Amino acid sequence: MMSLQLLLLLWLAAAPQTDARRLFEQGLERQRAGDARGALDLFEAAAKLAPGHAAILGNLGVMRAQAGDLAGAVAAYTQALRANPSAHRLHLNIGIAWVRAGQFVKAVEPLDSFLTHEPSNRQALELRAVCDYQLGRFSAAGRRYDSLIAAHGEQLSLLYGLGESRGRGGDIAGAEQAYGRLFQLFPDAPQTRLLLAQKLLGEGRADEAVAELGRLSRELPGVDLWLGIALERAGRHDDALKAYRAEIAASGDLLAHYGAGVIESRSGEPRRAIRHLEAALPLDGDRYSASFHLAGLYLRMGNHAKALPLAEAGIMRDPSSEAAHYLLMQIYRKLGRKDEARREAVAIRDLKARELQRTINKVARKEARSGAATQPQ
Repeated sequence: MMSLQLLLLLWLAAAPQTDARRLFEQGLERQRAGDARGALDLFEAAAKLAPGHAAILGNLGVMRAQAGDLAGAVAAYTQALRANPSAHRLHLNIGIAWVRAGQFVKAVEPLDSFLTHEPSNRQALELRAVCDYQLGRFSAAGRRYDSLIAAHGEQLSLLYGLGESRGRGGDIAGAEQAYGRLFQLFPDAPQTRLLLAQKLLGEGRADEAVAELGRLSRELPGVDLWLGIALERAGRHDDALKAYRAEIAASGDLLAHYGAGVIESRSGEPRRAIRHLEAALPLDGDRYSASFHLAGLYLRMGNHAKALPLAEAGIMRDPSSEAAHYLLMQIYRKLGRKDEARREAVAIRDLKARELQRTINKVARKEARSGAATQPQ
């Protein structure tokens, strides 16, 4: 016969689990009734009593995410995954939370882990395309959207993502093709109106683009980004900065970080500018020279060691940039590296000479054409 002491120990061990289950079931009832706050409190209490219960922790993560506590949601999902490693959907939940938080680098691994289990899951594939796009991997994002369209048809969000990826990646013809289908299939959709505003910007009609964007819901992803671009081109830099900050808060868009960083660098806020431009470094390339702007800011702040590799990266990317050579020359001078500074001065002189020769040749060709046109017959 079991001793009274052993029975008491078994009851004490089981009591927290029983209480946790009761709290969990009450939390589910509150969740079904639409009482998010009540459900969250009950799941929190249940998790404290049963910290290894995967179902409790998974539901706790869902409710934390709904409440906007995305880091807390990831912590709960991760704890649930440790309790039940076979619950692969938790990887998707973690990826969704990181995307919502704008932490696209962190979202990649859990999304990829989930896709090893469900390789054709549309939600995960679309989120993965969003990550590539936000991290400046535009060709990869475009390929993902192409595959999604092949599998699911020309849906609005997929065509829009494809057009944006191709456009930012420099495939203008491909972007126009995707946008053409979007205008044809979804002429009145908000995303199509957003594209119309971008078209107005491309035609130099910034004020009209601002007005068009002002008619769109700020809940639409990308509206604040393009509003910032339009306002900046209209010369309204303070308003543009506010729009960029709104987009950063909503989506963490790297191009919004870039735009905000460039404006902050001109307005005498170097530390804020540096934070934005460091976030935008994955975009660094011919179109968005985050490293060049960062190098200039570090030079202004006297941090020449940090400025140097960024300026050298700018030269590697665009050896024909006079401004990049001039910046590098200044950094070399500050570092006392006189030979390298002289080398950059020679490069600047040669670039100026080539530009002058191109101008002379252009004028000569124009005069030759003009003379040929006035020759007597």
